[in-house]
Amino acid sequence: VTILLSLSAGDYTNLLPLFSKTPRALLGASFKSLLWYGDPVFLLYFLGHVKRDNTLTKKLTLSFIAYSFITIVVFVIFYSIFSSIAERQYYAILKMSKYSITLSNIGRYDYIASLLLSAISVYQTALPLMLATIALNDCFSFKNKFVSPIIVFVVTITLTLLTQNYFFPSIAFVQKYLTYFFIAMTYILPLLLLLILNRRKNLWFLKEQKF
Repeated sequence: VTILLSLSAGDYTNLLPLFSKTPRALLGASFKSLLWYGDPVFLLYFLGHVKRDNTLTKKLTLSFIAYSFITIVVFVIFYSIFSSIAERQYYAILKMSKYSITLSNIGRYDYIASLLLSAISVYQTALPLMLATIALNDCFSFKNKFVSPIIVFVVTITLTLLTQNYFFPSIAFVQKYLTYFFIAMTYILPLLLLLILNRRKNLWFLKEQKF
């Protein structure tokens, strides 16, 4: 709904000229934004808990392609609307649709989409916390099952209280100092683990064959 309402509100000449920046500038901008697109790493937590079939890889691939395409479409519409002030816009999707002429005639029914997005955000926020709890318990094998969620809760609530009045400086801090850490965790480490686990699996198979 938000995307459809926003289609007519943008001035797509704002996107011109295409590829006006140097390749170095484009790669630099892409590198800085990588830390915001590590969500697929969550799939690793579901390994061993999902029933595999012949269509699983196809479904995951198509889902990822669809997700990537929608992300690009949103960015195109977003920049066509806000142009040079785009970098200062937060909660972009909630703001994009309010410039639609349709809303002036019918009413702000885009609030329904905004409400649904807010509901999804609750799940989106809870999922990393739940996975962090599981990972922490897997690492330390706490005897009491409440220890890991309490630790995650205390750390999260502490960071929230410390940074609640410093939203923009917090974002700037993450982008400036934690980019390499997040890229390493979400892109490099999973590939290394895949190579290590495959190597161990092959060694185990060879040992079994030899034995």
